[in-house]
Amino acid sequence: MRMLWGSPVPGILRRLCAGGRWLGQQRWNTDGSWVRRRKPVRIVADLAGSDLLYGLQPVEAALRQRRRELYGLYVPRDYDGDLGRDRLERVVNLARMQDLPIARVPTRAMTEAVNGQPHQGVILKTSRYDPPRITRIWNFADGKYEVTFQGADATRVVHHPRRGLPLWVALDRIQDARNLGSIIRSALFFGADAVLTPHEGVCGVMSVVSKVSCGAAECANVYRTANMPLLLDKTRKQGWSIVCATSGDSPMYKAVPIGQVPPLTRPTILVIGSEESGVSDEIARLSDMNVQIPPCGELPPFVDSLNAGVAAGILLASLRFEGE
Repeated sequence: MRMLWGSPVPGILRRLCAGGRWLGQQRWNTDGSWVRRRKPVRIVADLAGSDLLYGLQPVEAALRQRRRELYGLYVPRDYDGDLGRDRLERVVNLARMQDLPIARVPTRAMTEAVNGQPHQGVILKTSRYDPPRITRIWNFADGKYEVTFQGADATRVVHHPRRGLPLWVALDRIQDARNLGSIIRSALFFGADAVLTPHEGVCGVMSVVSKVSCGAAECANVYRTANMPLLLDKTRKQGWSIVCATSGDSPMYKAVPIGQVPPLTRPTILVIGSEESGVSDEIARLSDMNVQIPPCGELPPFVDSLNAGVAAGILLASLRFEGE
């Protein structure tokens, strides 16, 4: 009996526990000692207003741009600084340069923290990003224009177009985070100066948006406005053109196929509506031109439009300014 309860553990039990195998509900080491169970590690956005960015490109972009407050970086427990993973090493070095805490945690905890999404071995805890709100876009002159930001001092910031003339993308009732991320990425790639979203009725720039945009959401100008129709109307009076994307003709407006759109001669705001209901009538009434992407071939009745993110990419790639 002393051999059963004392130390060392009898040979039969040693063999049962060889290699640290499970015995009932308890795990044993090869020397007969019990293994102390580790408390499960969890990664949560526990700070008020915090977010968990994941993926190498979004995390690197956030570390470089510093639009958000940065709280700490999580990497896999088996990461030891090996140079075989250059991109991961670059992200870790950026975090070290900014004196951010770096925690090595189980890969399973990282996967659970982002609901199974591909995190590529990095998660960055940050503040949430709240896009600045604007109240006015001014006329374009001498190669520049100004944007008025909401606030007591109504700050006006000078913008220079990334293309020959200013080009913005305005979103109307886009609620899907993946569509928003895709549109921001396309807007940045095709030279748009900014993406404009309404204050309500659209998803925020959350981690999913940053991931789908491959980090573009951390770099591109993303603004919000409290009253989209009013801002578009004011901007139109400043000499800008409003172009609305539609899925086809309607009693209210005639749509021009994207291949027949003439070169643009004025600063332009391209409005993208939701896949279900398109651009609202209130905004459609302000449009100077409506464009559509015609299908190539007959479609079944249940497929009548493109994904909003895909449509935005096609439209932005097709629109040209005079002289380009």
